[in-house]
Amino acid sequence: MGIIHDAKIIKEIVALIKEKQIILADGHHRYEGSLKHMNQMRASNPNHTNTEADDLRVLPTHRVVYNLENFSEDLLLKKLEEDFYITSIEEISDINQIILGKKWAFGLVINDKAFKIRLKPEKIDEIPWNFPQKVKEIDLTILHYFFFEKVLGVPGREQRELKNVVFERNFTKCVSKVLKKEANFAIITKEVPINTIKEVCYSGYTMPQKSTYFYPKVICGFLFSSINDDEFKLSVDIGL
Repeated sequence: MGIIHDAKIIKEIVALIKEKQIILADGHHRYEGSLKHMNQMRASNPNHTNTEADDLRVLPTHRVVYNLENFSEDLLLKKLEEDFYITSIEEISDINQIILGKKWAFGLVINDKAFKIRLKPEKIDEIPWNFPQKVKEIDLTILHYFFFEKVLGVPGREQRELKNVVFERNFTKCVSKVLKKEANFAIITKEVPINTIKEVCYSGYTMPQKSTYFYPKVICGFLFSSINDDEFKLSVDIGL
């Protein structure tokens, strides 16, 4: 993508499109298009499955924490011991497999070490946030209360403005940033079951931030044009 600053070219483009209709494919147009497509599919297949299909997944979004003042690995682990069982992991690359299928479990990468941290079951009732039980029991709700609020001291309402946290979907990048000392630590999360998404929706509440990385994703932002030479010629010289 390039920015055109030349006034002459801009005027020629304005003149070219002045009498034409322009379609802006922004968010609400995509939503309305998706809604229409859904209704068409429902009409063509009354026995549709939608979210019951096995090919829809919600992939994990990990948390990488940077630039904490006076950060101490020992102090962090000591604070976590109050609410989590902490188990050392020998190989960092094994984190995803070790936490897979474990309720309320996360991976923690600090320096060149890895740990599985898992909420102590009796602690679940200590969450004071005014959420339905289904929402309280979501992994990421637990992470943001017991880790970000209790351990890091950031109240829930302020967590959307966190300046020290980057949301990263690539596991290897998370580990690399910690090993290179570019980050204090990384918290590795798991996939979110599609049934969890539905239960939260039915409750009237929303999912915790950065927890709806659907796959496959609807592709948008693609631009298509003819490959016929005579149709591909531009009437304006844009200086390329």
